[in-house]
Amino acid sequence: MYIRPIAFCIAYLLPCLLLSPFAVAISLDQQFQSDIKRVANADEFDVILAGEREFIVLKHMADTPITKGVAILVNDIQHSPASGLNRLSQYLNESGWITLSLAAPELVSGDNPQAATSLNASSAEPSIAFTSFEQQQTQIQQQMLSAIEQSRQYPGFLLIIAQGTSAAWLSKLFAEEALDRPDGLVAIGAFWPQQDLNKQIPQFLAKSGTPVLDVYSYWDNQWVKTTTKKRKIAAAQAFNVHYRQRQLISPAFKNSDNYAYLSREIIGWVTHMGW
Repeated sequence: MYIRPIAFCIAYLLPCLLLSPFAVAISLDQQFQSDIKRVANADEFDVILAGEREFIVLKHMADTPITKGVAILVNDIQHSPASGLNRLSQYLNESGWITLSLAAPELVSGDNPQAATSLNASSAEPSIAFTSFEQQQTQIQQQMLSAIEQSRQYPGFLLIIAQGTSAAWLSKLFAEEALDRPDGLVAIGAFWPQQDLNKQIPQFLAKSGTPVLDVYSYWDNQWVKTTTKKRKIAAAQAFNVHYRQRQLISPAFKNSDNYAYLSREIIGWVTHMGW
């Protein structure tokens, strides 16, 4: 199975850098930039400003003469642009999509800076108290404003594919029209690890004002599972005719075959809409 060289190199470089006795304290954004610049060609990434913060975007051009548009891939927190959803790029590029892959802003929470590591826990009990929910929302809003502006240099549709808490924040921002709405949103396992916030996700997705492909799997955490049925009901009540909810059958995101399966779901959905 073909693996993109950038993702392969970073997957092995990153643990070595973190474990090195000479490692210094740097932000995740700086770490991602350093790792990608070390192994990627200059034309394979851009460094973009979001407010006063720099972030790096991986670019993969379409493998077809005519492009369908741009897919912006937004990983959940603590995932490099070269990992996670970036593995969809190969399949989307083959189908005519340009892909821009980025990491979510680094999350700082509560009195315990390490609390963010519990975001993927399976517990349905509140596991994190955000220092400032609005601050995190502002950061991802600024980042997406810049990424969407970057996408406008290419013709065609704009598709946003986001996972985890990134999918949750973006659904909120689109529902509140705090960002220009894309032509479609793929929300993969959308959740927030706090009950009062998490229960709002069905309404945000339903009112996002754009076609939604809502993806979940048996292996999702309890935060995702507690809203699965409610998300579908809310979309029906909002008469979102282009809402689709799909379950991934195989273990989610364990190998390339899973991303190939997910890409087929995405490509089938946009094809159904006539793209």
